Amino acid sequence: MPKLFEPNTVVWVKYADYPWWPALVIPERTTTQDVLAQKPRGTDAILCRFFGDVSVCWSKPGNIKKWDCQRKNKYKKKQ
Repeated sequence: MPKLFEPNTVVWVKYADYPWWPALVIPERTTTQDVLAQKPRGTDAILCRFFGDVSVCWSKPGNIKKWDCQRKNKYKKKQ
């Protein structure tokens, strides 16, 4: 079964109280051991790097949307 968000896919991510933000799904093999250690155990969290920033987050698939999703114009207006 293919993954919903493959590495190097541009997506929208909702993180904490921040607005939806553009990000890139990044391969786990390209990150540091410190970041890998922060992955929530027993989850299917996806590693994302935000655009306009160097920060990364582990996000649940439910907090990630495809870049070309129907709500993209709404997300753009909130930035």
